[in-house]
Amino acid sequence: MKTIALHSLFLDLLAYGSVRLKKSKLLWMLDRAHETPTAWDLLLMEWREFGQSRPLFGLNWNDEITLTVGEAADIAERWSARGRNVTPEVGTTVPRAPFLPHVVA
Repeated sequence: MKTIALHSLFLDLLAYGSVRLKKSKLLWMLDRAHETPTAWDLLLMEWREFGQSRPLFGLNWNDEITLTVGEAADIAERWSARGRNVTPEVGTTVPRAPFLPHVVA
């Protein structure tokens, strides 16, 4: 197993929140030639041995894998709420666009 490469991947994952790479490269890091269900189990085991207790999420899209440490948010609900008169959650601020001065040439 390419432990140094996996730990480097995990450090990038923690720094950026998500990482996208070729499936073949991830399988190479795990010393797997073929995609099997045990490959994901092995990745999760290495994640825990790296000292992480939070869940690791993955998305398989064609020949790429996206790993993320954050759950997918329900953006449809959030985006559809923008058009309605919705009060923001307590403790949040509504972003405002800055006003630019009107300059006459």
